[in-house]
Amino acid sequence: MGNRIATLRPDGHRVDVLNYGSGHVHGLLFGQHDILNLERDKLHRETQRILGNSLQQSRAYDKAGRLSSQRLSGATQWSRQYQYDAAGQLTGIADNRRGQINYRYDPVGRLLEAATPKGVESFRFDPAGNLLDNTPTADGHQDHSLLGNLLSHYA
Repeated sequence: MGNRIATLRPDGHRVDVLNYGSGHVHGLLFGQHDILNLERDKLHRETQRILGNSLQQSRAYDKAGRLSSQRLSGATQWSRQYQYDAAGQLTGIADNRRGQINYRYDPVGRLLEAATPKGVESFRFDPAGNLLDNTPTADGHQDHSLLGNLLSHYA
């Protein structure tokens, strides 16, 4: 099938790739130690990932095949639940660390607003559907910041 089954690293250690069926990865071995185990559902979507340090990530899907929840357990605890509207658009994420995130769309499915505990980011479009620049606030200031932009230094 042409799937990788192992990699020999320059330091001489071997990483084995465990596959099943038509080549879906089931796990990784470093030497003879499990470093990754993957569990999949009948549609071969990843449902659980277990790392060698006992960290576990679980995923669940709704009947439409969309991601409905994620959970991370082990030394770190984290969870998210995803909500969708009738059109299949993501409308909310309940995150136990970052709080609730809500999304609002226009009738043709363009994102109008993303509301997080840190603030609200709004989007406007011209009649042709092009994203417009931010509008100035009442004091004439135009906000160019992006929520969640983590770039703090550029070399």
